[in-house]
Amino acid sequence: ADLLERKAAVFSDLKQQILDDYMCLHGGIGSATRLEQLPEGWGTAAAKCVDAIGPGMKREVVTQFCLRLLEGYKDIFQPPKEASGLETAERRFAWLKRTLREYDDKYKSQFPESWRGPRGVFGLF
Repeated sequence: ADLLERKAAVFSDLKQQILDDYMCLHGGIGSATRLEQLPEGWGTAAAKCVDAIGPGMKREVVTQFCLRLLEGYKDIFQPPKEASGLETAERRFAWLKRTLREYDDKYKSQFPESWRGPRGVFGLF
């Protein structure tokens, strides 16, 4: 029983470490330092770990990362902000287009194509 508990704790720590590493890609407290500490090619190794853990972990990584990308949208367009009305639909979609471009430029190489990162952004938008 003790061995199973230790296994569960290590597994939980691994999952949290992977999530933290992916979240540091998009900023946050101490992320610049943390990002510098990630070894070359960590994204490939991290993706293999995530795939080995299972589809639930992949979904969690993509969802959490996409939510982080969309935080700026909420800051600008969420009610009761002035830009929250339907008349700003063009601005909203321009923001989404810029964010998807940012994903392609900065983050695409860290996520396997099969994870469909942009699809996650659209789904949460």
